Amino acid sequence: MKKTKRIWKYAAVVFLIFTVISIFFYLRFSGSRDILRSEEISTGVQNRLLTYDETREILFMGSYQNKLAAYQNNKLIWEFEGNGPFCSLKICEEKGSLYAANEDNHIYVFDLEDGSVEKDINFGKRMNDMDISRDGETIVVSSSVGKMKHYLTVLDGEGNILREEKSGSRIPVLAFTDDESRLIAGNNRGEVSIMDLEGNVEASYAGSYPVIDITEAGEDEWLVLFGDTSYTILNSNMEAQEQGTPDSEQSVTPTCIYTDQSGKYIFEGTEERYLYVISRESGGLIYETRFDSSVSDMIEIDGRIYITGLGDWLESLDMAGLDDAKMAGAVTPVLQVLMPVFSVLFIFCLLMSIGKSRKQILKLGKALWKYKLAYILLIPTFVLIILFNYVPIFMAFTRAFTNWSINNYTPSQIQFTGLENFRMMISEGYFLTGLVNLLILLV
Repeated sequence: MKKTKRIWKYAAVVFLIFTVISIFFYLRFSGSRDILRSEEISTGVQNRLLTYDETREILFMGSYQNKLAAYQNNKLIWEFEGNGPFCSLKICEEKGSLYAANEDNHIYVFDLEDGSVEKDINFGKRMNDMDISRDGETIVVSSSVGKMKHYLTVLDGEGNILREEKSGSRIPVLAFTDDESRLIAGNNRGEVSIMDLEGNVEASYAGSYPVIDITEAGEDEWLVLFGDTSYTILNSNMEAQEQGTPDSEQSVTPTCIYTDQSGKYIFEGTEERYLYVISRESGGLIYETRFDSSVSDMIEIDGRIYITGLGDWLESLDMAGLDDAKMAGAVTPVLQVLMPVFSVLFIFCLLMSIGKSRKQILKLGKALWKYKLAYILLIPTFVLIILFNYVPIFMAFTRAFTNWSINNYTPSQIQFTGLENFRMMISEGYFLTGLVNLLILLV
């Protein structure tokens, strides 16, 4: 008897240790998933574009609501109001200038440091995208007049048109290649083309969905985002080197794509506010999160990916924490199962180590076995009671200590917040007002 009691005590201690360890690692990995940081920058309007001057450490933000703003060390150093949304921002390091294409049909050229307007090029058509050569002497623009007329235009540094070609379809994105002797352009028919500055196509790739975005993925490689959320990495001959799709259950509309300078990850934003991070090595989704509004642009600054969207927000993601986040995404669901299992086993072993409770448990076990058929028939009833009575209570209790909400509901988003929700409940006053109203009704 004493030997049996000792065994149950040892088992209780073991499961207690397992419980503590699982809770420790759960909290550890939950913290490792918190790799996002809200930046202390506010434009006061809906953001759209990001670009960064590494030499002067100035961040530029273009908006849907006509504003262009420049920030240095999180402080506003200058801003400009256009007559339409900004659709493209490009930096010319050699001239120290920022080229900003606006949907008011103008290309504004600013001094990077003080924001003074150096040139105001009246292009005359609504621009879809723009790029400039490194010396700022050549500007390429894709534009549209109505829904049927589309153009590809080459201008000199002063804004004089050198060549203009009609395009059979809208070109939402284009850019110079590394040697600046050719262009890469994607259209709404899913075609990605390499062409010379005369508009002659040298190589092309045919996708099945409209091209949404194109960004560099390395030397003579381009990362292309299509309308079905799939992506393809193409070489200079327009040959597919790598393809993939975010492994997500959500049905979304993609908006932008980016890859970090090391080429380890692919970042994809959507209209539904999601950001997906994909490992290029495995092709798998390693991290996802959801913001307050649609994601519109991304850029890498000092080892962090800065992200903005159609709202007054700017957040940055620590790439050094992505490997931990990947492990956390795999381990956390397992720990969420192990914690209650080990806790139940600890309580069971503890009760079995106590003489009186062990007798009651054994008596209960014999009764269950004796009437096992009846209890088996009652299993569906017990399952329904647990699912609809006790599980909601348990979920409400556990979620009260997390940041769970309509925007944070996946395992990678839910974070332990302690008593913060209860503090907000009391400090905001609505809860106390409700209690007072309830007492009045009761009286």
